[in-house]
Amino acid sequence: MKVLALCARCGLQYDVTGHAVGAMLRCRCGGPVKVPEPRAAVARVARCASCGAPRTAQGGYCSFCGSKFVDPALNERAVICPGCFIGLPAGSAYCVECGLKLEPQPLPQDAPEYACPRCRVTLLLHEFATPGPPLLLYDCKDCGGMWVPERTFDAIVITRESLGAARTLVGLAASAPPEAREAELVKYIPCPACKNLMNRRNFAQVSGVIVDSCKGHGVWLDAQELNRIIRFIEKGGLEKARASEHERQLAEARSAKAAAPMAVAANAQLFEHRRPASDDLLETVVRGVLSVLFK
Repeated sequence: MKVLALCARCGLQYDVTGHAVGAMLRCRCGGPVKVPEPRAAVARVARCASCGAPRTAQGGYCSFCGSKFVDPALNERAVICPGCFIGLPAGSAYCVECGLKLEPQPLPQDAPEYACPRCRVTLLLHEFATPGPPLLLYDCKDCGGMWVPERTFDAIVITRESLGAARTLVGLAASAPPEAREAELVKYIPCPACKNLMNRRNFAQVSGVIVDSCKGHGVWLDAQELNRIIRFIEKGGLEKARASEHERQLAEARSAKAAAPMAVAANAQLFEHRRPASDDLLETVVRGVLSVLFK
């Protein structure tokens, strides 16, 4: 028998079949999903199982969609309504007793829980779909900080669609200016995953956004830092970072050329003319940025 449950915060329905009665699971919004105990009573047929319309007469067919009313007492219970916990016959699209539409979805992938490295409260999990495995992102409702696993950070920086989805998930308005932050003392914070102190790095080296990163685990972003990174990218910041890196390479090549003219002339010429194709510019630069963050 399939058991369905509701998120107490957002109302999403999940298939929790196989989990113990009373177990507390987590919704995509971070809210609690409690596995219900099915009611032993037989469902009262007050609505159509196909369209949810109220039963207006004692006839055997729905006056709205024409579907036949199924007597739960004569059919094996196949699914538990997440609203009233009554057993329903197979093929029910709506609960025949409370009228709730049944729209179950799989539980989010089993994701670890993390605590905010600043507030120590449990971070709320967000999950958004991609062509590949879902991406996870955690945020703190107390301080507004976010823990972004390494794979997710890679995706939202490189892929504009993922970046926009992440911003929407945590309620950041695209038009809202970043909030000014008071000057604060430099403080190294522990990685939510391994508890070791994270490295502090200037994102893309020229953005002015100092992020905390831990190789193999992820990036901690304080309140509004994701918005600041988004704006940096949208204003061509990664191209500026690429230009800065290109100039650094040129300077190194010139220094090497001065030290050994015959040995590095060809390399200096290569640096002068090698530029990534425009279509690959963003990914080329970001790969370099990510390699610096997580080295």
